[in-house]
Amino acid sequence: AAIDGYKQLAISPQQQLAIDRFRQVVDRYAEKYELSKQLIDQGWGADLIERQVRVDDGPGLQALEYLSAATLKDSHANEAAVERDIARVLAFMDWGWLLVPLLVLVSAVVILMLYRLTKSNEVLESAKQYADDVLKAAPDAMIVVGKAGTILNANLEAQSLFGYSADELVGMKLEQMMPERFRQPHSTYVNKAFEVARPQSMNKRSDLLALTKSGKEISIEINLSYTSQDGETQSIAAIRDVSMRKQAEGHMRLARKVLDDASEGILITDKDACIVDMNAAFCQLSGYGRDELLGQSPSILSSGRHDRDFYQQMWLQLAKLGYWKGEIWDRRKGGELIPSLVSISAVVDEADEVSNYVAVYSDITDLKEKEQQLEQLAHFDGLTGLANRMLFHDRLRAAMHRSNRRKKCCAVMYIDLDGFKLVNDRLGHAAGDNVLVQVSAQIRDSIREDDTAARLGGDEFAIIFNELADRDDVDMLAERVLKKLTFEVNSDAETLFISASIGVAIYPDHGDSIEGLLQCADQAMYDCKRHGKKGYRRFSNEKSQ
Repeated sequence: AAIDGYKQLAISPQQQLAIDRFRQVVDRYAEKYELSKQLIDQGWGADLIERQVRVDDGPGLQALEYLSAATLKDSHANEAAVERDIARVLAFMDWGWLLVPLLVLVSAVVILMLYRLTKSNEVLESAKQYADDVLKAAPDAMIVVGKAGTILNANLEAQSLFGYSADELVGMKLEQMMPERFRQPHSTYVNKAFEVARPQSMNKRSDLLALTKSGKEISIEINLSYTSQDGETQSIAAIRDVSMRKQAEGHMRLARKVLDDASEGILITDKDACIVDMNAAFCQLSGYGRDELLGQSPSILSSGRHDRDFYQQMWLQLAKLGYWKGEIWDRRKGGELIPSLVSISAVVDEADEVSNYVAVYSDITDLKEKEQQLEQLAHFDGLTGLANRMLFHDRLRAAMHRSNRRKKCCAVMYIDLDGFKLVNDRLGHAAGDNVLVQVSAQIRDSIREDDTAARLGGDEFAIIFNELADRDDVDMLAERVLKKLTFEVNSDAETLFISASIGVAIYPDHGDSIEGLLQCADQAMYDCKRHGKKGYRRFSNEKSQ
């Protein structure tokens, strides 16, 4: 409203144009103020917000400078015109009484000139009032400084920023608002700045400090413009406190350094699980480049080892507790599996709404390999790689439970090698170990994927056949194994022969416990040996002849 009122008093089109330009800067400040509130609500960083809401107020300050000068010029011109008119009237009065009739007309002219002068002064006062209103309404601290470095005017924001009252600021030297170590260089700078007298910005890339009344040093930015008042050059400084921004930038630099230097992979997504940032360790872990990951979903790493329920439970816990921790098997860009211990945390904004998710990945490949090695040592035979006695018992127990559920039978096959002791005695233990490895390979080739082969010790082996459709199927399986385990062992000195004696027990026909079932299979195997070896026998409750 103040701008519209002043525009109605404008005399020239140039003044109206200057007012319009000033209005544009004020409106731009208002728009950027609203935008900054939105960006803060969206969680933008201080540096990004600063770049988005920065306003070039140079045109506004130049317009203000022009209006002040134009108004002052019009006022002086009107004063001079009135003086000339009065001089003419007095000259006419020298003609004497003959010109008395003209005095009335001259008086009217004088009154008109005085009216014009009054209107001009009103315009000047309106311009001054408008300039004061602009200073008061400016969102930044504004101070007006004379050429001698003395403060001539300051708005409320300046008073609030520096802690001084208006009376204390006016007349104060600018150097008094600076740390003492900067005062001497500043005096030289002020003189040079007034000589050049052109708009400029300070502290866009370096630190500029000011001193408040309480003695606190604050970081500031300054935009300078210049105007002329009564023939004296004055500087208009727009000052912005950037202490909080500097602190936020410092925190952001520290956070970025922590992110970049962390040995764990760190992945950041928005609330919709869209990747917005990651560190170099995560890129190295995943095999993907930064540009390949930005904008993607973390599912780009999915290995397929986790089902839908796994991820649903993960998201349910995140929604309920705000964090989740567990093992995830992902897949690198090159196809290799990545076992990782992953910790995911939800980040909330000021409205307590989730704005981001941060996931920290610890590569546990080495740990998994060691676990696998321990698993191998604990449950598998070191020489042949077959299941050991402990794992065999666990698998047999599971097979018996599965047979009960599905109403099918399973079988246990006990194997003892014929001729193995002779190989050990004549060819040595190394040759014996080679035979055991060869036997284990032949057994693997003879069984199905769901069956289990084990080495129980020495030259004794066992096989679990799961879910047999028919009990007679065991005969076919036994013959296949027997054929695979009949072979020659050649050496430079002689050729020896290996074969197998096999005993078979069927669950649940021959026992309802692990110990009972194994005892029946073992008895059938020894029965086979007594009847000539190199064969197989099913367990029978009848006494062998």
